[in-house]
Amino acid sequence: MVKPRLIILIRHAQSEGNKNREIHQAIPDHRVKLTPEGWNQAYEAGRSLRKLLRADDTLHFFTSPYRRTRETTEGILATLTSDDDEPSPFKRSNITVHEEPRLREQDFGNFQPCSAEMERMWQERADYGHFFYRIPNGESAADAYDRVSGFNESLWRQFGDNDFASVCVLVTHGLMSRVFLMKWYHFTVEYFEDLRNVNHCEFLIMRKQEESGKYILENNLRTWSELRRERILQGKEKQVAPSPIEKTKSFVPTRRWGGCPNGCNHQSHYVRRDDLESLRQTDEKAAAAASFVCKPHSQTHSQTPSVSSLASRRPLGKRFQLAYGSDEDHDDEESGTGGSRPTPQIDVVRSHEEVKAMCDSILALKPDLVITEKGVSDLAQHYLVKANVTALRRVRKTDNNRIARATGATIVNRVDDLQESDVGTQCGLFEIEKIGDEYFTFLTKCENPKACTVLLRGPSKDVLNEIERNLQDAMGVARNVMFHPRLSPGGGATEMAVSVRLAQLAKGIEGVQQWPYKAVADALEVIPRTLVQNAGASPVRVLTDLRAKHAEGKTSWGINGDEGVIVDMHQYGVWEPQAIKLQSIKTAIESACLLLRVDDICSARKGAQPGQGGGGEE
Repeated sequence: MVKPRLIILIRHAQSEGNKNREIHQAIPDHRVKLTPEGWNQAYEAGRSLRKLLRADDTLHFFTSPYRRTRETTEGILATLTSDDDEPSPFKRSNITVHEEPRLREQDFGNFQPCSAEMERMWQERADYGHFFYRIPNGESAADAYDRVSGFNESLWRQFGDNDFASVCVLVTHGLMSRVFLMKWYHFTVEYFEDLRNVNHCEFLIMRKQEESGKYILENNLRTWSELRRERILQGKEKQVAPSPIEKTKSFVPTRRWGGCPNGCNHQSHYVRRDDLESLRQTDEKAAAAASFVCKPHSQTHSQTPSVSSLASRRPLGKRFQLAYGSDEDHDDEESGTGGSRPTPQIDVVRSHEEVKAMCDSILALKPDLVITEKGVSDLAQHYLVKANVTALRRVRKTDNNRIARATGATIVNRVDDLQESDVGTQCGLFEIEKIGDEYFTFLTKCENPKACTVLLRGPSKDVLNEIERNLQDAMGVARNVMFHPRLSPGGGATEMAVSVRLAQLAKGIEGVQQWPYKAVADALEVIPRTLVQNAGASPVRVLTDLRAKHAEGKTSWGINGDEGVIVDMHQYGVWEPQAIKLQSIKTAIESACLLLRVDDICSARKGAQPGQGGGGEE
């Protein structure tokens, strides 16, 4: 495996959305472009990257498909390959650039950043924790982590290519850079939520160690806890009393979200807003104006861009209820005949109550581990972790059945049917162990387990497949011997003994009836003949000697598959299950009888196609 010596993560340059959040009202997130300052940052990043690289380095770029990251990549490549000041050792034609959709920004849903609902969501996200909180119609950072995990696996496999570059550059977004490092270095959720966003075009450099081959992060990541400590120390040194204006302020610092809520000032937290009610009133007025301008079947198209974008994306009024109800509910409500529907907030509360009730039913039995074939929501994880209960999700049904047999648990389809007897108590130890680059869950020290797992490891997939086939064959042999404890000598000894006996019986039979005996006798000699040929010996000579041994009554003699000579299987130690021998001979005889019963073969012809002429009378 040829690993690159450097992996460099670069956050995109300053975009219009970083400078002005209201730009998202009219432009989708993936189409937001760079500002003039952002282009200068990208050009400067290319110059810095050029100083960092060696002249013999090869480059492989992975970039998010969003416009701001693609433009950042273009700006970096422009100055990296430029020959204006001095000839560049890097040529654009020799640099590979791939757009990787899994590196895209976290999906923040369909809300507008300036709306009251969006502000309420940021506050709720700050209280909940911005790693597990899933934005309505969007993603959580945990969802982005799943995407990046798949990309990491693909990237690791590409390292095995002999032509992979010596430097890998990822041009992505701030949150995705932190998620990438979290997956690579196994950060905890608490540490991830404490990390501050990286600056625009800041390099996060992962350098490979020559001895161990591991990647060391050269950057010191900035955290909010460190910033708070610095401010506390600065406050003690200055010992300045707060001004009256600051006393009258009522805001609560919360965790930052993935964008830049204060322009591009990365030293500030996102703050709570206490004017949500006024924002809601503003939203309702804007939505009402939008619906007034955009009447159904209207012939005018004079609405402003801001009004049309609000009318198409604001989560207010009937537009938001369409996501919860059908078209019939919408028509009844407009005609005044339909009943009132519960608000989306009530539906959310009800779903939260249902999840909590399910978790309470599980926790009432005081388990240590919960395993399910389906998913586990973020809210359910919160309740379970709070009770110090581990949950394993999306476990295959076959694995679930084995776990139930090993631990003595009972698989239950509904939490309402849970009983004390369904809890498995035969497992002594549950642990998670990392083997290579993968994490494995182990349930060990089980009392009288009725299932087990065999873990196979090998240098390649082909070797593993071969080991698995051999293991399956060995387990099958052991199973047959347990059910039918009788053995026969191997190395073709059994086949040769039957063949010699049939040949002797054929000599005592007259007429055509002796031919089936001779045919079966000749067919059984195929097994020892094949063993001799595989060993590279002379089949005629060796089979003649083996046939003479069996004629003397020494029926345990067979073929040594390594040297191609005849040996006594009792001393050589090669035995085969007698049940397998009997079944193979029976199957062969029955197949031959089936073919002999065939008198004729009727070939079916295709019928005439429609439209084709045919002769003869109708």
